[in-house]
Amino acid sequence: MHDGGAPEWREIVEKAHARLIQDLAGSIESGRDRAVELAVVSERESARREWETERARAGRELEALQANVTQRIEAERNGFRKEIEALRESAKRDVEAERERGRIEMERLRRNSAAELEQARDSCTREIADARTSAAAALERAHAESAEALSKSGATARQACAEILNQSVRRLRDASSSAAVLEILADLGSAHAQRTVVLVFENNQARIASRRGQGLEAGKSPDGAGLESTILLDDAPALASAIETADPVTVLARESEVSSALTHWLASNSAEKLYLFPVSTRHQVVAMLVAAGEVFPAAVELLAGAAGMRLEAFDGGTKNPGVENLIRIQRTGVPASATSERRAWDDLSPEDQQLHLHAQRVARVRVARMRLDREDAWRRGLAQSDIYSALRRDIESARTEFLQNFLSRSTTMVDYLHLEILRNLANDDDRVLGREYPGPMV
Repeated sequence: MHDGGAPEWREIVEKAHARLIQDLAGSIESGRDRAVELAVVSERESARREWETERARAGRELEALQANVTQRIEAERNGFRKEIEALRESAKRDVEAERERGRIEMERLRRNSAAELEQARDSCTREIADARTSAAAALERAHAESAEALSKSGATARQACAEILNQSVRRLRDASSSAAVLEILADLGSAHAQRTVVLVFENNQARIASRRGQGLEAGKSPDGAGLESTILLDDAPALASAIETADPVTVLARESEVSSALTHWLASNSAEKLYLFPVSTRHQVVAMLVAAGEVFPAAVELLAGAAGMRLEAFDGGTKNPGVENLIRIQRTGVPASATSERRAWDDLSPEDQQLHLHAQRVARVRVARMRLDREDAWRRGLAQSDIYSALRRDIESARTEFLQNFLSRSTTMVDYLHLEILRNLANDDDRVLGREYPGPMV
């Protein structure tokens, strides 16, 4: 029984032994893992302590190094600061020394320049004085030479002018008839004007007696239009004004002033001027010389006066071939009573006659200046029938001047200023002067 059970016992012992070995191996494996884990933990702790120790040591070394670097940097900085301060002090001393040298040099140059400038000034003063003396002498010589040349040229010009005027008067004096006088007048006037027309007056009309200038002798105006033979004085207020005053008149070449016919004959545009020179015999205007273009008024006025004196030699200048029935024209609308109550012209003293003529000229010039210089205001006043308000300042200034210079000096004086204002500004219509216009002063 015992032997028969041995294999089973052996099997049980073997199984127990195998289980024991297995348990022992498991314990050993578990212990080994725990030992490894403990070793790893211990190693980690040891490494951490070493790392901490190394980091602390490295920190101490780094702090020591930083302190050392800081000390070295501070030392270097102090060294640089000392060097910069030394360089600054040295540069300052150099600048001060250079500045002192420059000041000394500048003072030396200033003294030298002042001396040279004084020498140059003295030299320039002497040269200027010499030049001024030379210039004064040269100017004196030039003055003397120019005065001599001017005197000679003036004498030559006066001689030539006198010769021309002498020849002109001689031609007028040798004229055989009044018609010849007018022809000669037109011819002589053309020497002092580009275009001339001589008019005679009959029955409130102006008729051409003679003409000179480009195209006019052939009966053509400068623009090629044909010349008409007569002009109504009602269409040419400037002609009528010159007839009434017997004084020269200068007007713009406008149709409203000298008629469209005369404007087309003598002027190319309305901006040109026409010069009207009455020819009078015994205080009556019997003809008129009209000049245009480049005109020398003084010479033409003299010729017109000489022609008037020559016409007086032909039976008073009123009954001769070519200018028969010449009469003085009185424009309608001008009050005849303005002069009829005064003494006759021939009864006036020569002084009064000269004063009257001067008053006429002044009145005509003042009114013409108003019309030309204040044309816009005049036209506005004319359109509004109130010229006085538009030209009040100019009219009052002219009235004051005329009253002081003429009306207060002669009891025979006529208010020529009022007549000119009425004629040339209001076109003989006193209604357009305005309600506030004070009227004639006498």
